[in-house]
Amino acid sequence: MTEASTKGATAAPEADLPWWRGTSSLPDEDALAERKTRAEDWFRGLRDRICADFEGLEDTCSLDHAQTAGIAPGRFQRKAWYRPDGGGGVMSIMKGRVFEKVGVNISVVSGQFSPEFAKSIPGAGDDPRFYAAGISLVAHMQSPLVPAVHMNTRMIITTKGWFGGGADLTPMVPHEPDTQHFHGTLQAACDQHHADYYPAFRDWCDRYFFLPHRNEPRGVGGIFYDYLDTGDWEADFALTRDVGRPFAAPMCRWSSGTTSDPGPMSSALTNSPVGAAMSNSTCCTIAARCSGSRRAATSRPFLCRCPRCGLGLTSYRTRNDKGRPESRPLICSR
Repeated sequence: MTEASTKGATAAPEADLPWWRGTSSLPDEDALAERKTRAEDWFRGLRDRICADFEGLEDTCSLDHAQTAGIAPGRFQRKAWYRPDGGGGVMSIMKGRVFEKVGVNISVVSGQFSPEFAKSIPGAGDDPRFYAAGISLVAHMQSPLVPAVHMNTRMIITTKGWFGGGADLTPMVPHEPDTQHFHGTLQAACDQHHADYYPAFRDWCDRYFFLPHRNEPRGVGGIFYDYLDTGDWEADFALTRDVGRPFAAPMCRWSSGTTSDPGPMSSALTNSPVGAAMSNSTCCTIAARCSGSRRAATSRPFLCRCPRCGLGLTSYRTRNDKGRPESRPLICSR
């Protein structure tokens, strides 16, 4: 965690400081060391489960289409890195036939913020030392019909301590059932802990990942949270674990039809147009499923590729009544 990588940890506007941002005192050194160990073990274990299940998805994928013909199932390659001022991490990168490129990375770092930067970090104004541990996932798929996804969770300690993280989905071809499933899974994780969390974290995500040049949030949103310190460290840690869990085994097992507990990406891998489009013998027209009304004045064309023949597709992107992006049908250019 360097100053360039602490975007999610910088001081938030007053509107973003609700009841769960506390100022709990840190425990004694032994108890704090135990918390660090437990968090680090969780992040590493979650990384290992996600990587194993993603590799399993590469092995079991049977979608037959030109774009991935001849590509062997991917395997993660790991590379350690070290931070001169303290700590380091491990990058796990895979390129395969389901995942064009996916990274599942962990880091455990420590050091000191610069005096100016420390002023913007809770608890670092008088003592600039920090510790941070976390996991970060970014996945881009071979098929343009499967959304890109991002997830990260982290624990940060200065003279205060808190959790942060979130997840969001960015489809090229928005598919409302996927969006509902993704948000529903995240809401279920949040609602186990407090009814306030999901609506607040969802709105925070839209603000945090807002794209000014497009005047819209990134993708179909998700959740984002920071400064989580309710005064109950165990509860805060449990929420952070529950945000990360759906990205591991349930997602991949359900996509293979072996569990009824889907994760947030599973419908994108199974129920979305991907399976039908890739097995369809006629690729002249692919119906992109949208919901709500379209606003023609805001539509704009963009290019994609036919998931079977690999030729160019043209889609017209627009927005529904909720301001979310949608797409008109994709038409093969052949």
